[in-house]
Amino acid sequence: KISLATAMFLRYRRSHHLTPAAWEPLVQLAERVLSPRLNSFTTGSGAPEMQTWNEIKDWVLNHRQGNLMAQIEANYVLCGFPDLWRSQNWTDALKQFIEDLKTFGGEELLA
Repeated sequence: KISLATAMFLRYRRSHHLTPAAWEPLVQLAERVLSPRLNSFTTGSGAPEMQTWNEIKDWVLNHRQGNLMAQIEANYVLCGFPDLWRSQNWTDALKQFIEDLKTFGGEELLA
């Protein structure tokens, strides 16, 4: 949901072809990616979330390329931790997010 909502919000934000009733859920979901918040999480060293966090942390540190698309992708991955990535593989979700962005316009969405 967050993936599609973010792609749709970015696609239609300038054209305003959606009704206010359609905008509200898109904004609520896309806000997690587009307006990230400081978050904290406490877990034990052997918890499954810790392994996921270490993978995400390493990926984010290596992925930030200074361009806006890379930042949006990193925000998407970070906003899903820990809740979304307990039930879904974050790398698969990221691939789907990138595909959703491409479907709705890719790099043009950020112009």
